[in-house]
Amino acid sequence: MTKFRYSYAIFLSLAFPNSDAPKNFDEGIIGRQIREAEKIFNARFLGRKELSIYRVEDQFMEMVLSTSYVPNNVTREVSAFSQILVKEYQFDQYSAKQGRLFNASAQSIPEERELTDQEWEDEAKQYHQEIEYTEEQKYIEENIIRLQKTRPSKRTLNTFVTMSNEVLQADSIDKLDNYIKQLEDLTILANAKKNIMIRSKK
Repeated sequence: MTKFRYSYAIFLSLAFPNSDAPKNFDEGIIGRQIREAEKIFNARFLGRKELSIYRVEDQFMEMVLSTSYVPNNVTREVSAFSQILVKEYQFDQYSAKQGRLFNASAQSIPEERELTDQEWEDEAKQYHQEIEYTEEQKYIEENIIRLQKTRPSKRTLNTFVTMSNEVLQADSIDKLDNYIKQLEDLTILANAKKNIMIRSKK
C-alpha cells in the first residue's frame, strides 16, 4: 500500500445544475458511477495520487486527495476525476454551462497526532508564555482561549493561529484583500454546506 506524504480535503459541488441534474448524487446509478470514477482515477494515477470519497450528499461531494508531491494547484489535481465523469458517464448532461461541471475548493490537511490532556495543557501553557501581547495579539489570544474552551481539534487551533499571524504580518493592502477574498469564498462554501445539511434534516 502506497504511503502518500501530502493530503488535501477537496469539496466539489455542481456549479450550474440544470433541470436534468439528480437531486442526490448518492442514490442509484449516479452513486455507483461516482464510485467507479474514483476507482478509475486511482488506477490511472497509482503511486502518484489517490482519491478517497467519504461523503456524497445532494449535489455535493467531499473527498481526500493524497499525493506523493506538493501540487501547484490542488483543485486541478482532481480535474481528471471530473473528466472521467464526463467522458465515461456523460455527467456534462447535468450542467447548464458547457465545459463547467463542478465548483471546487481545497484545504491542506497537515500531519498531526493525538494529544493527551496533559500534552494539550502543556502546549497551551508554553504558547501562552511565548506570545507577545501587542494589541493584535491580545485579540488572537482571546479567540484562542475561546476555541480551547470548546475543545477544538489541534488542527482547528493551529489553522486559526497560522491564519491570524499571516494577516497581522501582511505588508500590503493587496495581501489583505486576498485574505478577505479567501474568507469570503470559505463563507460561501460553509453556507452552502449548511444549507445542504438543513435540507437533509427536513
